[in-house]
Amino acid sequence: MLLRASDRARFWFAVRVAGICILGSLIGLVPMAWALHTTDEEMARVAWIAGPVIGQVIIITTLVIAWRKWEQEDW
Repeated sequence: MLLRASDRARFWFAVRVAGICILGSLIGLVPMAWALHTTDEEMARVAWIAGPVIGQVIIITTLVIAWRKWEQEDW
């Protein structure tokens, strides 16, 4: 019973981490979508570059925090 509860907690922890990573990549798409619809070329260029950076920072930060929690079994 205790092992099943632990496995279930690990599973839902992994699901939450995957969901946050997907959400982070979608947040990174917002500036890129804005860049495609603006008329200011300089700001569009900045937003186009910032979008993947924002998404990757969110994903990497999430994975590092999740890894630390996984190692400490703090889910």
